[in-house]
Amino acid sequence: MPGAEERAARAAEGANPEPGAADPRLRLLGAYVTRSLRPAAGAWERCAGTAEAERLLHAFPRCCGAPQPLLVVRPGPGGLAVRPGLDAGPEAVPPRAKGLFFLRTGPEPPGPRSLRGAVLCGDVPAVPLEHLAALLSEVLIPVLANEKNHLDWPHVVCQDVQRHAHSLQCDLLVLLEQVKGKTLLPLPVGAEKLELAASQSESV
Repeated sequence: MPGAEERAARAAEGANPEPGAADPRLRLLGAYVTRSLRPAAGAWERCAGTAEAERLLHAFPRCCGAPQPLLVVRPGPGGLAVRPGLDAGPEAVPPRAKGLFFLRTGPEPPGPRSLRGAVLCGDVPAVPLEHLAALLSEVLIPVLANEKNHLDWPHVVCQDVQRHAHSLQCDLLVLLEQVKGKTLLPLPVGAEKLELAASQSESV
């Protein structure tokens, strides 16, 4: 049974010709963009046909230097926009519109039939700070706060790691509110324990 990448390649081969169609690796990139972002008909072809995007797309599979090449495709006011990094540039991204990134994982160029092993592909959230805050508060902080996860750590190291994690969480929450135009004071250390104790006392 063909994998997702092979199906994407076949779908790209059956699509209308686009700029750079002579390189099958560019057809693979276009197939990923079409399946993930679901742009309007012809949006990817118009984007890939611009001089800047064509230069970036042709250099991406061939470049083997450091740092590893990164391409980000985002919806823009006039269609799709290709950027050589996470910087949105002059294009204004519509609210709640996710993007797509392609990251070269090594010096070996991707093959003509599959990007596996050479290119990492994934979604770029529209509001990455909110996703980072959720990851920190719902995953990393509970893992670090669980005493079973650092039984072999020295007590000083454990306290230092928890202090830095709490400081990062507070800074991130303050930054998120500043982006929204609000002011939020950082939470004191141990505030989450007070909330837990209050909820337990109410349930008794």
